[in-house]
Amino acid sequence: MEFNPSVSYIKPVNNNPAPTVNPQIQTASVLDTATPYNYGQGAVSALKTNALTSINNDYQFIGTVKIPFCNDARLYQLNNGQKVILVKKQGPTTIKTFFKVGAFNEPDNIRGISHFIEHNLFNGSKEQAPGEFVETINRKGAKYNASTGFIGTDYYIQSPLHRPDDLENFIRMHADMLSNPLFLEKSIEKEKGPVTSEIQMLSDDPSNIATNTALKNLFQIPTTSLDLIGGTVKNIENLKREDVLDYYNKWYTPDNMTTVIVGDVNHDYAISLASRDFNRMKPASENQATSSRYYEPFNNIIPKTVRKDLINNNIQSTLVNMTFVGPKNSDIRGTIAANALAIALAGHKNARVTKELERFNTEASIGIEAISPSLNDPQVVMLQSDFKPGTEEEGIKSIYSAIYNTVLTPPSETEMQIIKNKMIDNLSMISESSMAITDKIGHSINANGSISGYSESLNIINSLTPQDVQNAAKQFMDLNRASIAVLHPQNSNVIQLPVKQSPSNTQKTAFTGSLNSEKPINSKMFSKLDTGNSSEYTLSNNVHLVMNDNPASRLSAANIELKTDTIPQSKPGVSALLAIMLDESTAAYSKEKFAEIKDINNIKIGTNSDFETLKTETSCSPEKLPMALELMKNVLYSPDFSKEKLDKAKEQLKLAYISTPINPMDRAIETVYGNHPYGNSGRKVIENLDNITLNDITSFYNQLISGSKIRAVVTAPVSRDAALSNSVFSSLSGMPAAKPYQYNDNYIETPLTQNEVIAEAENRNQAHILQLFKIKESGNIKDHAAIIILNEILGGNSQSRLFMDLRETQKLAYRVSSHYTSTGKTGEIALEIKTTTEDGKNGRNQYENVQKSLDGFKKHINLLMGSRVPQGELDGAKLKIKSKLMFEAESSFGKNTLVNTGFSTPYGTAYSKELLKAIDTITAEDIQKAAVYYLNKPSVISLIAGKNTIEANKQYLSSLGKLNVY
Repeated sequence: MEFNPSVSYIKPVNNNPAPTVNPQIQTASVLDTATPYNYGQGAVSALKTNALTSINNDYQFIGTVKIPFCNDARLYQLNNGQKVILVKKQGPTTIKTFFKVGAFNEPDNIRGISHFIEHNLFNGSKEQAPGEFVETINRKGAKYNASTGFIGTDYYIQSPLHRPDDLENFIRMHADMLSNPLFLEKSIEKEKGPVTSEIQMLSDDPSNIATNTALKNLFQIPTTSLDLIGGTVKNIENLKREDVLDYYNKWYTPDNMTTVIVGDVNHDYAISLASRDFNRMKPASENQATSSRYYEPFNNIIPKTVRKDLINNNIQSTLVNMTFVGPKNSDIRGTIAANALAIALAGHKNARVTKELERFNTEASIGIEAISPSLNDPQVVMLQSDFKPGTEEEGIKSIYSAIYNTVLTPPSETEMQIIKNKMIDNLSMISESSMAITDKIGHSINANGSISGYSESLNIINSLTPQDVQNAAKQFMDLNRASIAVLHPQNSNVIQLPVKQSPSNTQKTAFTGSLNSEKPINSKMFSKLDTGNSSEYTLSNNVHLVMNDNPASRLSAANIELKTDTIPQSKPGVSALLAIMLDESTAAYSKEKFAEIKDINNIKIGTNSDFETLKTETSCSPEKLPMALELMKNVLYSPDFSKEKLDKAKEQLKLAYISTPINPMDRAIETVYGNHPYGNSGRKVIENLDNITLNDITSFYNQLISGSKIRAVVTAPVSRDAALSNSVFSSLSGMPAAKPYQYNDNYIETPLTQNEVIAEAENRNQAHILQLFKIKESGNIKDHAAIIILNEILGGNSQSRLFMDLRETQKLAYRVSSHYTSTGKTGEIALEIKTTTEDGKNGRNQYENVQKSLDGFKKHINLLMGSRVPQGELDGAKLKIKSKLMFEAESSFGKNTLVNTGFSTPYGTAYSKELLKAIDTITAEDIQKAAVYYLNKPSVISLIAGKNTIEANKQYLSSLGKLNVY
């Protein structure tokens, strides 16, 4: 039916009143001589007769290039040879510089130096003392990071630009950091600790081992490095300052770098700043060191297929990696055809490899990666899949069969429609994110040699033929010349039970002490958070609808959530199995037909369930939103339950869990939540799978359906399309009647009564240590704001206390952090570190790192309880949190998620903006009170480490609480 605002199925909504306060790692081959930079054919066609138009004496304007679904990119070249590309876009601004130097520009005796230099560039420069860059960036609420890969190294700053001078300051700091590093001897030595820790972390990662093994064998690369990008611990420890300076001077030159700025900036202003600050770098012609640049040769490709089988202690599934020689870097059309092939084989539910692997209850992923900077060198096509031990041989045959079938038979018209839809949808999603646009431009220039890899992609996608994809299979997935690495578990008969991710949980008592207010850092800043323009309705069937207008977007998003206040009785794993079964097919549509409808119309639908909620969500184009809503209703109300589907879901869930290394969060949440469903860890789920019957599934589903209230959130350009708005109302009004919607907190808190320590033995280089505190949410936004600020200060960023001490000062780890998760009712603050304790390859034991790590946790908790946070540190944490909200709100899906999150609290659609206001009121005294209230209580310490590490620390661990060793 058509929507008519005058009829009775729309009722005004009374919002619940707010309660009172209750106290990332790429090679290059031979760019033989310096040649004029080629922006690509798109840029050439944009030029006027006077090919280069001078704007001032410091840079030249090259022209403009159209990029898919974005404003035009403006291309510049500075006088020193550096490229600068600007794209104007609403929202946060990203400043990112790409250097064309990576892991395969390194002789093997210094392999890892590109990554090591990436770390060191943050340790002081001509205008910034060591630590000043990081401190300033965090204080301004911005985000920064860097990554090293096979062909490139990149550095970025991202920020909503809170202050008028932020852009100028960020470009100046960014340019100075990259152009004038100090490379102090003490900083170089200090950074060896985190970098070698990262190498150890990578050596514990089965997927990384498989990828590197297959890649090394494909090109017969002679190396001693287990990880091609990280290098070896020995290499890093042997590096001297002169090695670092020599390598930096060879590669960090203007001709070898591109800076991309995407965001809410004025072109003329931005290029003038970039020109002023980056032109200080000398042109490559003045740097003779560049003549001795090294390029890994890629002419030693294996003549026939090779396979390497390995035993790995950290997996329970069998991991298969296949690597093939892909298109040349310069072959843009071939690269896009190879990506189309990846979708044809593994990019959707009816894809050819996906269908072949259905009987193994697994899927494959396929990616195309540039590994050499030479435009004439090949990329690689990498396929990876997990198998239940013992089924991998048949699985490999099935993958071969699907690839060979594509060599013989090109995609059908329907397959081509799906392939093109998914590639175009990916470009649409990229257009919503300043970081994604920046990365797409930078990767195109580094890998393909010009921006055409991005700017021409839409035209090439539309022109692809079935024969292009078939030819890609023939050329780029040669079954007679593949490199295969197979990682087997040490004992395939022993299934250990890892958790893919921990559930979000929280608690529920009030925070002791009132929260005082003060003048905001920036009282107008929260107005920059654009989550859309929400209107709320209660339909005649009691469905609570939020229509969230996002007028400028090419994409829409929606979710429908059924939630019961009376928690159904169910066994661990029932809700997860229900979600898998609902996601596969419906009573009206077979699995194949359901997938085909979604894929042809480019509709993504995902279903999730927990012990009290059933939710389905979508992302699609606005014109397909009405169809998506009907499909979502079909998922929810027309299930296809059968014993066969249940058995398949069990196998799929089991493989998903055993394919992931075990995590200390598993036993931690079991301990803090006991028999409550929040404590249903992956371990408990897998243990219980065989006990779950079809009746358990249908009974749980029926209780959810019959006893639920319903909420729907729709984010779409509804203001520009009245018909779309009418369709949404019509579709949701046709849903079954629900209970009246209202917020309800039905969680009953059971606090921990003593400290618990859990130690689980596994053969690892690093100890993975976690300390977990239960948090009881009061429901008041100011209490919640205090918790998230407390977490940000403790370990939420790279200037946080844990990071600066345990990583930067004590050099215990590459990764150390704290994180806070919340359902709005319950939650946890988790302090986490991975620190090297056993290094069999290098013959070292550092068992004491366990105590150093946990003592570090305790020290910083005590400091927060015992003294007030300095105002500058507090202000920086506040801005960081505000920035994170704005980053999330860039995309339509992110906006929808933020609006929906508010309904886990009493604040509903007002949650995000009320949170921003509440953040401004929090004082240093509030943070101290919050630390005393939330962290001065029993906790759970959970660690996974080598047997010798646990034995060496048993007495110390026993002193921290009741010790349980597994």
